[in-house]
Amino acid sequence: MRFVFPSHRGNGHFAGLPRVLARTCGRASLSGVTVHALRHSFAAAAAEMGFSELTIAGLLGHSVPGATKRYAHVPDRALLAAADQVAGQIAAALDCEAGAEVIELRNPRR
Repeated sequence: MRFVFPSHRGNGHFAGLPRVLARTCGRASLSGVTVHALRHSFAAAAAEMGFSELTIAGLLGHSVPGATKRYAHVPDRALLAAADQVAGQIAAALDCEAGAEVIELRNPRR
């Protein structure tokens, strides 16, 4: 498995995302990008792909509120499959593959 931010040691992923994100955005001259914004974008992509709110909540690590929590459980493999599909869609957009739409975001500070 390839990671966007691989560990400096071993085969895992890097755990210091906020620092890596700040450094990456600085190199790319991007401002206002936060981990929260990335999570929001991931959730929006999952919603556009038709995943349920329950699945998206699971992908983001949110608990399911109320009585639903007792009855509705998304198996881990379903969450992994959903995460892989959403990540694949985002990767396709980043690679400008056929069928992927890239939408330019305006900088709110300009």
